[in-house]
Amino acid sequence: MVVGVFKKEGSDMFGMNMDDQVLIPINFAKTIVDIRNERLGPLVMVKAKDGISANELIDELTGIMRSIRQTKLIGIQKALGAKNYFVLLQFLYESIILALIGGLFGLILIFILTIIFSAVADMEFAMSVWNVSLGLIISVSIGVIAGIVPAYNAAKLNPVEAIAST
Repeated sequence: MVVGVFKKEGSDMFGMNMDDQVLIPINFAKTIVDIRNERLGPLVMVKAKDGISANELIDELTGIMRSIRQTKLIGIQKALGAKNYFVLLQFLYESIILALIGGLFGLILIFILTIIFSAVADMEFAMSVWNVSLGLIISVSIGVIAGIVPAYNAAKLNPVEAIAST
């Protein structure tokens, strides 16, 4: 059953022609083609329901895709000879970097607020090097604390378990 037809668009600057494509429900596609075939180049297009923002949709899809893909990369690395400490450090570095990014956003927000409050109030607010350093140290500490258990658990997996884990 045809639900609708897109208006004619023509080719884009890369030669892609959307006029030659068809959109079908994924469950129907599974019955007629092998959607896991890499040569097909499957594309998933998603539209949020009314009242759901694009950022909320992106966050939800990111979580879903991460749960689908998992940590198979760790299994491949370990199968190729990666040592436990390498996997542990890789997890910790990622955790620390994510925490530092969050800490930097927080410091930028605080800096903007100090400028606003200094302009509004008759007092001057300032951030010292010590405050910035303390904020970054706390961020790194949070990254280590939040990442140590997942890092340790990932490091002690054997390659087969890491690849097969869901």
